[in-house]
Amino acid sequence: MNKSKTVLNLTHADIETLEKKDFEGYAAIDVTEYCFRELEEDPWDTLRFLRALFGKQKLRLTFGGQALLGFRHYPDEIVDAFVAAAVDNGINAFRIFDALNDARNLETSVASVKKYGAELEIGIVYAESPYHISPYFAGLASQAAALKADCVSVIGMTNELFCRELTETVIKASSLPVSVSTPTEDIARIALDAGASIAEVYASEQIGEEIKNEIELIRKDLNYPSLAYPVSEIVTVQAHRNVYDSRRYETFNDDFKDLVLGKFGKLPASLSPEFVKEICGDEPMVLARPADLLEPEYDRIREYTAPWFEQEEDILTYALYRGIAMVFFEKRKSKKYAIDMPHAHKDKGIHII
Repeated sequence: MNKSKTVLNLTHADIETLEKKDFEGYAAIDVTEYCFRELEEDPWDTLRFLRALFGKQKLRLTFGGQALLGFRHYPDEIVDAFVAAAVDNGINAFRIFDALNDARNLETSVASVKKYGAELEIGIVYAESPYHISPYFAGLASQAAALKADCVSVIGMTNELFCRELTETVIKASSLPVSVSTPTEDIARIALDAGASIAEVYASEQIGEEIKNEIELIRKDLNYPSLAYPVSEIVTVQAHRNVYDSRRYETFNDDFKDLVLGKFGKLPASLSPEFVKEICGDEPMVLARPADLLEPEYDRIREYTAPWFEQEEDILTYALYRGIAMVFFEKRKSKKYAIDMPHAHKDKGIHII
């Protein structure tokens, strides 16, 4: 596939084995996984390193709207600060999606990207169901155009027979450049032939057949939400519970309950009252924008992380990684002050010279 028609999802192996010229010519380099998948190194230092390495090339960050890179929703102030920090440290393009294709979960991140002057790509998460048909996707494409997106992407396209129709539908409804991400080269070629500007091929996750079947049963109970994070994680965890418990929905965690209640956004259609009652009892459904229910936390995190604070981005690192961030902060502090070296008294935080 022509490099100019695809995006490089950067890996550590790429940096170790490829020469700088090998990175040239791509439509964009997505650095999400490289910078933020694990917290072995400071993600913001890594991002600054990549910007210096790649010069003026387009560096893209992909995130799930109000869920950012994680499995919960964040207050608006955290979302805005995350976008601002990403731009300050080298990102000049964002691909933003919501797992439920709920535009309310994109409002803050879209406004922030536009405010800080980066390129905005709005992702439409693909799914197969009685609700996910051409008019549904056309409506989402029109919505993306109304939000002043620079381009639109279809994320997770898996249906070879529907790919051409869907690609053409999204192009027509949005009047914007369209990209398609898919697990197969064949679907990528069909998308490009149908007029997509960019096609990305990603490696699909392998799931055991029993769990896979239960995931589809849960999707049916939930009226077929798309499977992107955080919804994919919530549904997969529940699938394991349903398979290994003595009966389906014998146990469930708060995230699954919140998904049913609408705290992650609007599901494709109203759920059966019997199912809602089984999971949520008499708790009322959430009709408001989910983020409107969240309390501010930026200043609280600043106060909590003060003993480890070195840069403003540390607040966001903690928001994203929580306990893992604290382990990283401790390691960084130990390395900086050599309190993990010989002759150090780690319990007292001193190092004898």
